[in-house]
Amino acid sequence: MVSSPREIVKEFIFHVDGIEESLKSRIMRDLEPIANMGAYSWDISHLWGGYSPSSRHAKTYEDAESSMMAYAMSFSVKNGVTKNKYF
Repeated sequence: MVSSPREIVKEFIFHVDGIEESLKSRIMRDLEPIANMGAYSWDISHLWGGYSPSSRHAKTYEDAESSMMAYAMSFSVKNGVTKNKYF
């Protein structure tokens, strides 16, 4: 199964105390957006506290960036960190 094509719009790198490897994140524009999901989505290389964001889709780039930044800036190693196997 092939997922819909995406274009990477912007990539980010975050340095978090307590993690040797930098976090990487990207915002993508879906070239064939799914109805009612929005044309933008984001992904991140690591998850914290077993928490995977429930919604990574947005109708605008600004909303996708805001959601991604909120997750990345609240990153906490005290609750555990795992690599995102889908990144």
